[in-house]
Parts: sequence; structure tokens; C-alpha cells
Amino acid sequence: MISKEKKAKNKKIRGLIYIIITIVILCVIALLLNFNSNNEKEKTYNEAITLTDNKDYDASIEKFKSIIDFKDSKEQIKNTYYLYAKDEITKENYDIALNLLDNCKDYKDTNDLILETKYKYGIYLLNINGKDAISYLEQIKDYKDVNTIIEDYNKNHIFDGTYSDKHSSNLPFERRYIVNGLPTKIISYQYAYNETILSDNKYSTGYFNRYENELKCNEEYNICTNNSDDYDRTYYFYEDKIIVKVHNKKPSSWEKNYTDWEDTYYKISDSLELPEERTIIGSAKPKIGMTEQEVRNSSWGEPQKINKSTYSWGTTEQWVYGNNRYVYFRNGKVTSISESK
Repeated sequence: MISKEKKAKNKKIRGLIYIIITIVILCVIALLLNFNSNNEKEKTYNEAITLTDNKDYDASIEKFKSIIDFKDSKEQIKNTYYLYAKDEITKENYDIALNLLDNCKDYKDTNDLILETKYKYGIYLLNINGKDAISYLEQIKDYKDVNTIIEDYNKNHIFDGTYSDKHSSNLPFERRYIVNGLPTKIISYQYAYNETILSDNKYSTGYFNRYENELKCNEEYNICTNNSDDYDRTYYFYEDKIIVKVHNKKPSSWEKNYTDWEDTYYKISDSLELPEERTIIGSAKPKIGMTEQEVRNSSWGEPQKINKSTYSWGTTEQWVYGNNRYVYFRNGKVTSISESK
């Protein structure tokens, strides 16, 4: 017979064997899982490389980020941003390229590339919005010839801005000039600074009658002329105003005492953009066929009182205004208008 001590010893041995077998099985499973995981990561890594080669940069970056700790994925992300940015630079999408380069600073020659891209972007902006371009180039004024570009721009745009003769007459509009660059060309227009009623229409605030005049200037570009069959104009440019002297060469009979005059236009802003063009915003008076809203938009505006009647076939309304003025509606449309003469 086997003694109790031997039975206990055999039981411990069997238990130890079970533990060892379990550990071995778990290790094998872990190795298999790790193998499969590495296979999946390797597959994702290779897919990301292919996407980069095919210039599908966004998809490539996402895949590399999903395996961030596998192989050299972190470096590959920087490389993809770098290549992505260089592609955008060739397309002149400099602002996009700069955002991309921020993600791979210190990679290869990225810092030098950022400077060069800022330079190209500033030059590009000069053809779109000079003031924005100069403000941007100020950030890299020690790079290449940026200082010279800024100095030349400031010298050539000393008179930039919008000028107005607003206080020179009692008219409901003003005359304005826009100067952008050397004043060989000047934009003139009229600007109504209140809502205006003309004929049967009500107009918004804004500009109308825009003209573009070619000027001949002296070497300093501060005295320029524009001559036509009817008028000779001489423009004297200052940083805060423009003085215009006009000679009427063919005055009408009523203009005999008004052949020469002088206007002063004072600078009112640095803006180089035309304001909103004046548009029709409603009728000066209510008209047959108008809706209720259109009547409210007219010069009569809101009524003092509304008398409404409801019938089986619809509604009628009488809108009462001051000075014995009335507008009559049938089912929301004007059918008649009454006013004292």
C-alpha cells in the first residue's frame, strides 16, 4: 500500500505539472497573438508606405498613427507631412504647406523650408492684398531681400487709402477716390451715406457711378494730370489729402462763371476696397399688387392702424397712415391705394 505521505507528494507533483502545462499553453497563445498582431501591424505599415508613395497623405498619416510604436512609424509620419507640404508648395498652397510643416519641425531641412515658404507666401500675397503681404513679410524681414521689398512697397504705396469730399457740399452723397499704389490710376465714385429715394425706388446706402481714370504723373508721383476734351484735372497728392484743380474747357452758357474750381478730398480710411454697391431696397411708395412686407419696406413703412375683415372667401385689410393715406389689401395683396393730393 502507498502511504499517505507518498500520495500527498504525488498530488503536489501532479499539481505542479498542471501549472507548468498551463503556463506553457498561455505562453504559446501569447506568442501566437503577438505574431498575429505584428503581422497586422506589418500589413498596416506597408499599406501606409504605399499610400505615401501614391500621395494619399491623409490616409497614410492615419495608418501610421494607428501603429505609432511600430518600427519607425513616428519618423514616417514626419516624412509624410514633409512630402505632403512640398506637394502643396508646388501648387502654391503656401498656407496649407506651412500648417503641414508645423507637424514635422526639425525633420530634414524643414526649418529652412518653412522660411522659404513664408517668403514665397508673402510674395504671392503682394498680388492679392499688399497690406496683408507686408504685415506677413514683417515676420521674416531679415530673410533674403524682404527688407528691400517692404521698403519699396511702402514707398510706392504712400498715398494708399480712401479719400472723400464729404464736407465740401450739402449733397446727399459724397465723391470719393481710392488710391492703390503709385497714383497712375485712380478710382473715383459717388457714395450715398443715407438711404435715398429717387423716382419710384428707395435705395440703400452705398456707392454708384464708379469711374477709373488714368493719370500722368511727375517723377515724385505727387502731381498728376488727367486731360479730356472737356476738362483738364490736376491732382496734388499728400499723405492725408488730395487737392484737385479742374478747368472746364467747354463751359455751357450757365457755367461761364464756373470754369475753374478746386476740390479737396481728405483721407478717411486705409481701405482699398469699394463699399457695398447701392441697391434697391424697396419702392418709394406702395404699389398695386405688393405684399404686406413690400409695403412695410416702402417709404410709407408701418401703418398707424390696421382694420381687418374676415369673410368666407378670405380677408380684407385697410392700413391707415397719416395725412389721409390708406392702403387696401385683399388676401394679402394691395388692391387699391388712397392718398390726398
